[in-house]
Amino acid sequence: MEYRQRTLRNTIEWGYNLLNENQKRLFRRLGVFTGKFDLKAVQAVTNCENDIEDLPKTVYSLLNKSFLTKVTDIEYEHEEYEEKFSMLEIICEYASELLSISEEENYIKECYCDYYLSLVTEAEFKMNGQERQRWLWELEFSHSNMIPLQ
Repeated sequence: MEYRQRTLRNTIEWGYNLLNENQKRLFRRLGVFTGKFDLKAVQAVTNCENDIEDLPKTVYSLLNKSFLTKVTDIEYEHEEYEEKFSMLEIICEYASELLSISEEENYIKECYCDYYLSLVTEAEFKMNGQERQRWLWELEFSHSNMIPLQ
């Protein structure tokens, strides 16, 4: 690993170690996402058992600590706009590594697959209705998270 990458990784690790347990749990679980996500996806995938206290507040605490970024692409906005988030690739890689050595990796990946399967199934049924454009946006936005997990 190149020196600059090691230094950046050490900085991410240092910041991670400053998080409380609730924030660490969420951060680690967010490593399952391969693309952008919203609070609905975070709830369904990372908090299946409601073991993360005050999930929205915890998400915003990670945003404030620069572990997450807000997606402000106007293309995804519509009347029911929900804030969207992403992680920088190197931060996501670190979170994914932490998830891979945790005991909850398989369970979180199952929640992830269940969520995106239900999203596609719901979109299939609603695609021909008045919400067609909304579902096209939703599927386009979520596309990068619908690749097979390794």
